[in-house]
Amino acid sequence: MKIKKILVKEYGCKAMSLIELLVALVILGVLTSFAAFYYSNMRTDAANTKVKADLMEIKKAVGSFMADEYNVIRDNTGEGDYFILNARPAKLSDLVEKTFRATAVLDSTDKIIKTYPLNADINEIFASEYADKPSYKTGEVDIKRYFLEKIPMCPWGEAYYADLYYICARNPDTGKIAREPY
Repeated sequence: MKIKKILVKEYGCKAMSLIELLVALVILGVLTSFAAFYYSNMRTDAANTKVKADLMEIKKAVGSFMADEYNVIRDNTGEGDYFILNARPAKLSDLVEKTFRATAVLDSTDKIIKTYPLNADINEIFASEYADKPSYKTGEVDIKRYFLEKIPMCPWGEAYYADLYYICARNPDTGKIAREPY
């Protein structure tokens, strides 16, 4: 009995009043609203950061595309052959897989020995490097090149696009356009 009386005396049997409970709930509600506001800003900031990173990745792929030695287009609309070097991709999907024409040295079974860009002087190369191989010949072949594994998905919901000078993404909610020159 003495133990029970001591416990009751030290700790008492107080309960929370209704006012104290309501104050605690209001404090929890205010803290929750601050957390929700902070979380929504975090999602927006994360989407913006991903768009910037994607634009930089596409920019690097466009740079690699334009610098590729096989990025040569033959323009034979006038007199003779003219070559256009370092052309921009016609569409962003060209960065995933692009087929270029190239000049190749072929053996007697048409196996490719070595490839050269279209604008290379293949006759001079053939005469200097393959003169001792009479069975070798030259021909044009297709070469597939890959600059991106895939075009990333824009977190804003619309696809990335490119114009003459920029790679762009448009935020449909705000109308803001993020762009990166290439």
